Parts: sequence; C-alpha cells; structure tokens
Amino acid sequence: MSTDYEKFTEFMKEQDTKSSEDTQISMGMKDAKGSLLILGGSKANLWMLASGLYAVGGDKTVLPEEAVKAYNLYNGTNLPLDYITEVFEPWYEKQFTIVANVPSRSNPNVSYTVRRSPSGELSCECPGFTFRRECWHVDAVKELTSTDK
Repeated sequence: MSTDYEKFTEFMKEQDTKSSEDTQISMGMKDAKGSLLILGGSKANLWMLASGLYAVGGDKTVLPEEAVKAYNLYNGTNLPLDYITEVFEPWYEKQFTIVANVPSRSNPNVSYTVRRSPSGELSCECPGFTFRRECWHVDAVKELTSTDK
C-alpha cells in the first residue's frame, strides 16, 4: 500500500513528464497559458503564472522567496531564497533580443525598443504596452517581420 507521499511523488513525476513531452517547454519559456517556467524539478517545477503569482506543485505565493522555499522543500534542493531575483531574472533579461527601435508618434525625440522573448513574444518599453500589453510599435514590427506578404 502506498503512502500519500508516494502517490504525490508519482503524480508529480507524471506531470513533469507530461509537460516536458507535450509542450517542450524549457527554462525561460512560457506555456500556452502564459506561465513562465523558472525551474524544472524532479518532483515539482517552479512557475511564474500569467497572473504574477508563483506556483510550485499545488502551492501558490506572491513572494519569490516563498516560491524558492517551496521548491527546495519539494525537490530536496538548497537554492538561496533570492535565486529568482539574483540569478533567474538577470539571466532571463539577457535572453531577450532587440528587434527594433521604433520612433514615438507623439514625441519626435523619443523612440521605443521592441524586444523578442525566448518564447517569441514581442514586448515594448512604451507606456501603452506597459499598461495594456499591446501597442502600435509591436504591431508595426509584427507587420514588417511577417512572412505572410
């Protein structure tokens, strides 16, 4: 007869296998729901959900330190609690490539940088994109780089 822990361990192994086989998501990539994989683990993965919460196994938290603490508990690891802010975030930022600098329509002295994430998403540093997650700068780059012409 298996214990609850053994059942949970088996369940998490199946989930890890499913996500790696079905989605081919690696560290720094997003899944179909927009969740960012920060760390894969033998028993539980560490995700930043599209909502901004962190998730490890079935646990969710607002604080990155709490997420790392949970990750360590699930996987038997000993990562420093500031791992996300001190290691992952700087690494992740370097994965973005600059695609274009697009001039502002309202201020001729300003241009905005459009970047491509590791998963292929475009983002812009303009106020419109910051608040609405869309802007004409990104749309212009999409149109210029479209292969369906």
